[in-house]
Amino acid sequence: MASDFYAVDSKPAFGHIPRTPQPVSIDEVQAALRELNRRYSA
Repeated sequence: MASDFYAVDSKPAFGHIPRTPQPVSIDEVQAALRELNRRYSA
């Protein structure tokens, strides 16, 4: 994650981001950002 603030102690590649029901992986975050860039880039 961009910040360790949301890191899950026992799973460093996961973060528990506010308003998410469960921790998400950095891979999921990066894939979502890539998809947003693909959809909304000029």
